Amino acid sequence: MSMSKKNKKKQISSRKQKAPYIIGVGLVLIVAGLLIFASGQWQSSDNASSSPSISTYFGILDSSASDAEKQEYIRAFVEQNQGISDACEILHFYSHQCGACQHLEPWLIGFKVKYPEIQIAFHELYEVGSRPLFDAKKKEYGVDSVSIPVIFMCGSVIVGVEPIQTAFEPMALTVYNLESREDAQIPVHSPLELAFT
Repeated sequence: MSMSKKNKKKQISSRKQKAPYIIGVGLVLIVAGLLIFASGQWQSSDNASSSPSISTYFGILDSSASDAEKQEYIRAFVEQNQGISDACEILHFYSHQCGACQHLEPWLIGFKVKYPEIQIAFHELYEVGSRPLFDAKKKEYGVDSVSIPVIFMCGSVIVGVEPIQTAFEPMALTVYNLESREDAQIPVHSPLELAFT
C-alpha cells in the first residue's frame, strides 16, 4: 500500500472520529444561541412595560359573548393598554350597503362629537384600498373571517353594533387616557339629519 493511501485512510478515520464531536459542538452552539435569543426576547418584554406598546392580542369580541365575558374582555384590555394612543391605531371597517353599519353610524358620529381627540380611521370596505387593508388587518390579528361593522384596535377586534356600543368607549378612553364624559351624552342623529346640519 502506498503512503498516500495510508494517509487518506487515516484522514477518513480521523474525520469519522471527529464527526460526533463536531455535531455535539454544533448542537451546543445552537442551544446557546436559542437561549441568548430567548433571553433577549424576555428582556425586551420587560423593557416594553416602560414604554407604550401593544403586547397582547385579545381576539374577537362579538355578540356571542355574555355580559360577564364582555366585562372581562374590557377589564383585561384596560389593564394592558393604559395611555398607549401613540402605539395604537383604531380602524373601523363598514359598508354603506350594510344594515348593521347604517345602524351604528349615528352612534359613531356622536362618539366623534363627544370625543374629538380620539382618532378613528373610517374605511368603507368597497372603496379603493380598503379591502387590502381589511385583509391585512385580519391577517395581522389572526382572524380568518369577520363581519362588518368591525373595529380593530390595539390587539382587539370588536364586531357588531352592540359589542361596539358596549365596549368601544371604555376601551378607547383607556388608550387615550381620558375620563368618561358622562355629562355629554353621545348624540344620536339619523344620517339624514346630519346631512342638513
